[in-house]
Amino acid sequence: MTPTLQINPYLIPGMSNKHVLRQITLVGLPELIITAVCMSYNVSLEELKQKKRDRALVDARSVIMTVLRIYGEMSLQKIATIFLKDHCTVLFSINKVKNLYQVDREFKEKFQNILRATNLDINRFERYCF
Repeated sequence: MTPTLQINPYLIPGMSNKHVLRQITLVGLPELIITAVCMSYNVSLEELKQKKRDRALVDARSVIMTVLRIYGEMSLQKIATIFLKDHCTVLFSINKVKNLYQVDREFKEKFQNILRATNLDINRFERYCF
């Protein structure tokens, strides 16, 4: 039997039915994170793989890279290969998320909602950053 994880859609803005918990098959942490971020930013996986630089896509990619680095304990190079990027791009994205988390209240709330929805510890991110 494949393990499942409950994601609370109430914590993710834009969900159509906020009173029903959605079950997502837990294939692995990267898939879970990518799914939660795509739902939160209202973007598709196909859009993330494109080279577009819309704000929502850039932020979604950056959040995924950061969460994979901190919670997935993945190397910069491994994260870079997922997005067909350079490891320096991943490092830049992680630093960007840290800075936005400190200065942009809306970004911080959205990021915390993603972590809550995926049952990841917010304190772990804050310890990593500060």
